[in-house]
Amino acid sequence: MLDHLGDHAPVRVTAIAPAARDHSLLIPPLAKLFAQFVREGRCRGHGAALACDGHALVLAWEGGALSGCAGDRLARLLAWCGRRQGIDLLTAPPLVVESTRGWIACTRAGLRALAAAGEVLPGSRVADTRVTTLGAWRRQGLRPLESTWVQALLPSLHAATP
Repeated sequence: MLDHLGDHAPVRVTAIAPAARDHSLLIPPLAKLFAQFVREGRCRGHGAALACDGHALVLAWEGGALSGCAGDRLARLLAWCGRRQGIDLLTAPPLVVESTRGWIACTRAGLRALAAAGEVLPGSRVADTRVTTLGAWRRQGLRPLESTWVQALLPSLHAATP
């Protein structure tokens, strides 16, 4: 859950491939780690949620940027959670896009192939994994491809729209 956190909270949006289907193998371990961060004074509150039918993890916390040590602990936990579920939380393809068949994490080449097959359209939504605050995620986290930087990767799709 992220509803209890303010818009100013730092956020990390991570692509997941294949989709995380069992949130109980991911969210509770993250909550446990962030509870430890709260006890250590690294943050004041935290929250996590799956988005895009499990193809994105949205992680937010109250407080400043996490230190290198905390980031390392988070990366180790994400790797461990990924191994438990058979998913990639650290090196998944970076783009999360809604195709005609549903959400998918893909590479730039994969996105071009989906567009060529007619499975990604100008109005297809894209998850912006580059947002830095929870407020930015809430306002702009999921936007039509045609209104994001991703559209530049698909000049033929952009040119085909009236």
